[in-house]
Amino acid sequence: MLSKKFRLTKRGSFNYVYRKGKGTSTKTVKMLFTPSNATKIGFSVSNKIGKAVVRNLVKRRLRAILRENLCAIKQKGQMVFIAKEGIEKADFKEIEKDVKYLIGKTV
Repeated sequence: MLSKKFRLTKRGSFNYVYRKGKGTSTKTVKMLFTPSNATKIGFSVSNKIGKAVVRNLVKRRLRAILRENLCAIKQKGQMVFIAKEGIEKADFKEIEKDVKYLIGKTV
């Protein structure tokens, strides 16, 4: 699990990133980023993705990928990863490749 100090949890924080964040997108994931003093990461998975079991699977995959790649994040800031339709059909390696690409774009 992603450590608590790296989690974006408050609704106001999510809204701030949605309003002020710069977006970058791939086939499976969209990332919104705003510079900040600390690295905070949030996840958004819509009901369009599937039922609760599928949405939770997607969130677990995204958390696992980011936990392993926290050291690759060069610039501190608040990030929200938004799952796009089709991510439920993608395998772990494809999602990991997309997330690594998005992390690299924050620099």
